[in-house]
Amino acid sequence: FDLYAVNINGGEPRRLTHSDEVETDPSWAPDGSQIVYLQTVEGAYQVFVVSAGGGNSQPVLEQGGTDDFFSPRWSPDGVSLAYATTVFDNAGSFSEIYVRNLIEGTERLLISAEDSFITGISWSIDGRQLIYTARSAQGKWSIHMMDQDDGNTQVLTPSDINSETPDWFVAPKTNDVVQLVPS
Repeated sequence: FDLYAVNINGGEPRRLTHSDEVETDPSWAPDGSQIVYLQTVEGAYQVFVVSAGGGNSQPVLEQGGTDDFFSPRWSPDGVSLAYATTVFDNAGSFSEIYVRNLIEGTERLLISAEDSFITGISWSIDGRQLIYTARSAQGKWSIHMMDQDDGNTQVLTPSDINSETPDWFVAPKTNDVVQLVPS
């Protein structure tokens, strides 16, 4: 797989990446200048970034070892990346969510979950909360929400159904005015 971009009005797709590896799970930077995505390196998913016009891809994080990375997502202000890591081994799986400040180069661990697999990260519009999909080793997928300020997490979906691929809704900006009129 390679990454391509195409204008929604049509036209020829532009190839952005040129690797023999698998490339998947792209996320546009808020300013549209770059795309963060996953690429396999020695069989594990790693985080890379490429210019929206294509060109040389660069690794974003110091990567390696047995960790697989999942769901890299830009913060609404474009300063940070949230992503999940999961280690799969004979004992099961162990997932964590991190936020990395790309300007300062600092990284913050938000959550650790043993016997779990985390993916599907999405930021709230104000950047204070994350929603994500988690699956325990014996359970179904559920959607969780975490507040970055206090670390509180809550499960948003019932545990008896599979729930996946959460995303925040951003209302389109219009010039419409909502007016309440007595009936």
